Amino acid sequence: MKAVPTNSAMSEGVAVALPEGRDNRQDGVIGPISYLFNSFSSSRLISAISRSPTAKRQLLFASLLLAAIIFPHLASAEDLLASQKANANDTFGHGSTVEWYLYVGEILVSVFGYIKSRNPMVFGGLLVVMLATRSLFAIIG
Repeated sequence: MKAVPTNSAMSEGVAVALPEGRDNRQDGVIGPISYLFNSFSSSRLISAISRSPTAKRQLLFASLLLAAIIFPHLASAEDLLASQKANANDTFGHGSTVEWYLYVGEILVSVFGYIKSRNPMVFGGLLVVMLATRSLFAIIG
């Protein structure tokens, strides 16, 4: 570090962390980009991958992902639950028992919230939640 005197009234100086010698900073955009490009050399990557089992596993997953992107017809599948759509619609769709249980639960929670807070705005929240539930179940069905 160099001691740099700052004020003539001060007898001591202030220590400033400056490198000794010439300034090694690279200005502009090209300097940092070329440094980053040079730091990713193939020999360094190959040696890092050969030493690390985690890197090998990640390279395997990345290559499988790339293969699935390049050849999507190999990664396709048929819908095994297509025959269950009617059952799912009857269970979770508009007018189902699950929807009715949610309505009853919303009413009970809002009554409990009103008793705890004595705030009538809780019932306004109940209306908003019921309308959202109704519209979402209509979308599902």
